[in-house]
Amino acid sequence: MNRICRMKPLLAGAAFALIPPMTAFAQQNDVQLEPVVVEGETGDSATGPVDGVVAKETKTGSKTATKLTEIPQSVSVIGRQEIDDQGAQKIDESLRYTAGVFTQPFGPDSDTNWIFIRGFQATDTGIYMDGLQLFSYGFGGFYVDSFGIERIEVLKGPASVLYGGSNPGGIVNYVSKRPDGRQRYVETGVNDAGRVYLGFDIGDIAGDGVVSYRVNGRVAGGDTYSDLQDGWRGFISPSITWQPDEQTRLTVLANFSHIDENHNGGNFLPYIGTVVDRVVDGVNYGRIDPDANFTEPGIDLYKREQGSIGYEFEHTLDNDWTVRSNTRFGAASIDEVSVYPNG
Repeated sequence: MNRICRMKPLLAGAAFALIPPMTAFAQQNDVQLEPVVVEGETGDSATGPVDGVVAKETKTGSKTATKLTEIPQSVSVIGRQEIDDQGAQKIDESLRYTAGVFTQPFGPDSDTNWIFIRGFQATDTGIYMDGLQLFSYGFGGFYVDSFGIERIEVLKGPASVLYGGSNPGGIVNYVSKRPDGRQRYVETGVNDAGRVYLGFDIGDIAGDGVVSYRVNGRVAGGDTYSDLQDGWRGFISPSITWQPDEQTRLTVLANFSHIDENHNGGNFLPYIGTVVDRVVDGVNYGRIDPDANFTEPGIDLYKREQGSIGYEFEHTLDNDWTVRSNTRFGAASIDEVSVYPNG
């Protein structure tokens, strides 16, 4: 986005101040300068990329673009740059340094983002995406890949006036990547466990400037850090924006995700023998191998098919009143079989 400023008479007046008084009195005609156009990036917006790591505006705290300093509740914004700087591969990993938020209480979990806000479990009732709730119950819910997220916003404290029945500790709102000019980005990598991934982010604006689009996604597969735990996953998120004028905007957002993996089970293992050596009657039995798999690989499975499509519409009337509407339809099919050891 570009900001255009037009400055006319002020520059002319400043020029006259440099002319000696007698000459100034003799001057009978004003000098009209041509408009000066200053172009530059506007930087931050309420849903676009955060300029650096400190956001200025958000829609989560009031459902309209509002400066963070004007929202009467505490709001934390984690932008794309901060997510990447942390090296976070999941949304709950991205929130580990957010005040008032506790994540991953059971350790890393490849299919669920476990989040507590101010002591309340927010995984089921406190997760939203683009202002609409992501229903969840236990292990059944929606999993969102962090690569498709532009920013993660945490509104702390009760927010039922804005969002209806939700988590009393606060809510987490995922803001999807959406059309934002020309995008050409690809990244790939492999970790020391042998897991390979490829991510892409492509977008552009049509010649007339009315329609813009963006498609991003990521696919990953291979081994992980536990024995006999492998599989692959991927997602793709297309979006398109139609903006015929400054007053009207319609954005359609879609997503499809697939996960097919073997898990390691919930290894709720004791501190002694896991973190420190187990010593009994002077005999040191050592520690459990951190790569050990305590589920039953022969029957372990996790499969997810998930999709969603929705829109965001906004129109500003001539009297400066604004009409907004957004909705989303989502569905997820999840099959999971796992053995949980608990000594």
